[in-house]
Amino acid sequence: MAAERILVVDDSPTQLEATRSLLIRNGYDVMTATTGETGLDLAREQQFDLVLSDVVMPGISGYEMCSRIKNEIENPPALVLLTTLADPRDIVRGVECGADNYITKPYKGPYLIARIEQVIANNELRRARKPGEAARISFLGETYTIASDPAQVLGLLLSSFEELIRTNEELQVSKQRAEAATRARDDVLATVSHDLKNPVGTIFTSASLLLDMPLPPEAQKRQLEIIRRTAERMDRLIMDLLDVSSMEAGRFAVDAAPESLRSLIAEARDVFGPLATARNLELQAEDPVREATVRADRNRVLQVMSNLIGNAIKFTPEGGCVTVTATPAENEVIFSVVDTGIGIAEEDLPRIFDRFWHAGKAGGSGLGLAIAQGIIRAHGGTIRVESGDGGTSFFFTLPLHDPAEERGPAES
Repeated sequence: MAAERILVVDDSPTQLEATRSLLIRNGYDVMTATTGETGLDLAREQQFDLVLSDVVMPGISGYEMCSRIKNEIENPPALVLLTTLADPRDIVRGVECGADNYITKPYKGPYLIARIEQVIANNELRRARKPGEAARISFLGETYTIASDPAQVLGLLLSSFEELIRTNEELQVSKQRAEAATRARDDVLATVSHDLKNPVGTIFTSASLLLDMPLPPEAQKRQLEIIRRTAERMDRLIMDLLDVSSMEAGRFAVDAAPESLRSLIAEARDVFGPLATARNLELQAEDPVREATVRADRNRVLQVMSNLIGNAIKFTPEGGCVTVTATPAENEVIFSVVDTGIGIAEEDLPRIFDRFWHAGKAGGSGLGLAIAQGIIRAHGGTIRVESGDGGTSFFFTLPLHDPAEERGPAES
């Protein structure tokens, strides 16, 4: 039996030669053309079992050449389009112009050969089919008889292709999430190694002094205090990392109970008043006009206020002011921490609650605001930030306590 004849049309000499060599090695009789016009002329003059053509070419495209071969040649060869185009509509255009198959570049040699064999086999089955007879088609080494309407078959195939596209998009999203998780893990490792390196060095130095040098009692006490404070910093970082891990895993919870609004403000004022005074700042934390009770985890809410007020004091120049307010609303309390500090750059605002992020050389682990956001969300509240040349304002909400929740359902 004579070898099947294949015409390869491609304007890339490199691609043309690679395809020609592959087909010859697999026993095909091959001719080539570098333009759609030349390919069309050869198809008119000679008989081929299959035309393998690129789509995008100077002159007439692969689509036009395919359409003209199908319409102008009485017994046309099978036609396969090769392209880097990935839009599903390109495949519909291929069907519209009469192509028998469509292969996306890049492809592996064995795959191309298998598709060519299948297309040639199907073309032979189509030629042998009698008028009115159901279509027979070869697929994955088996022959099937198809009696459905062509439009129905095309719709089914296109819907299947659409499903493949959707699956591929989901895989891409999963891949991006996996890559993001890997980057997050690397961020954690980098942060832990960086933020623990200095404290460990401090503890090592102080411990070495205590062990190796005869220090007087006051000097010994000073080194022990350094070790204690440094260990507290390390413990805080580790607890922050555990909090972030729990939040990301969906396991973070708060122990909410009725809390006096005025007592929360008073404690924040007592803790940060001396620090503000030491930095020549004014801390305004007046009692709310109306007393109210919020449902909150006291320690966690104070952790949020500590982060926000501490940052406000840190980034406000001497002579400035930090104002803390709490305003009861219909079913919630709106807290605010407003400073007259340096503000936050507009481009940084969308990232302000990201893990491990901090502006410039602010220092710290970059976890404080991310944890504050997680704590407020766990209470069912919201937190947001506004900033400009006149300073920065943070706002967060907590739910008002409903005494009816403690009484339980009324008896009938």
